[in-house]
Amino acid sequence: MTDPRIPIADPFAMWREWVAQSERQWNALLNEAMTTDQYGQSLGRFMELYLVMQKSLGEAMGRYFTALNIPTRGDVLALGQRLSAIEERLTRLERNRIVTLLAERAGAVLGYATIDRGELDWSRHVAELRVLVAPAMRGKGLGRVLTQEAFAIGLELGIEKMVAQMTVDQKGAVAVFEAMGFRPEALLRDHVKDRDGTKHDLLILSHEVAKFQ
Repeated sequence: MTDPRIPIADPFAMWREWVAQSERQWNALLNEAMTTDQYGQSLGRFMELYLVMQKSLGEAMGRYFTALNIPTRGDVLALGQRLSAIEERLTRLERNRIVTLLAERAGAVLGYATIDRGELDWSRHVAELRVLVAPAMRGKGLGRVLTQEAFAIGLELGIEKMVAQMTVDQKGAVAVFEAMGFRPEALLRDHVKDRDGTKHDLLILSHEVAKFQ
């Protein structure tokens, strides 16, 4: 029979004490190791190797998916962004925020002009004009005809000001718009980046709709 005067050992308390002592010992050992140059060098080599392996694995997986004709995560994300942009554009077309004029002949599109009114209420009197003419039709006045029609529609929609945006190295387009009365309003440095990663300055021109001739 157990003597009630002798306390019974608590196994859980013993286990907790052992864990606490082990933790203190490991912390002391690690703290001592971290102060050495050898530890820092080893950790640096490990991180460098880890980053190299991570990059190599990512490239290998990309080649593997390409070989199997399976889209990568980046491809899926890019597709999602494109679909979202298309959906947003269709919504704006339905709400009459975007109006597009097409010039065609025998089913072939020769050029177009787009009036984009944007979504900001405080600039509802302003729209962006985008004009594009097929190379074979440039220099024949089609761009001016499309612009005239766009301004006529803009006047009906209550638009007071048209703006056009282009990079400064698009000298031909700049000359055409300036010949129609557009004047520079702002220059944004390094605002556009092309597919090669080269940055370009963006020129913003404007024209009052009521004064267009």
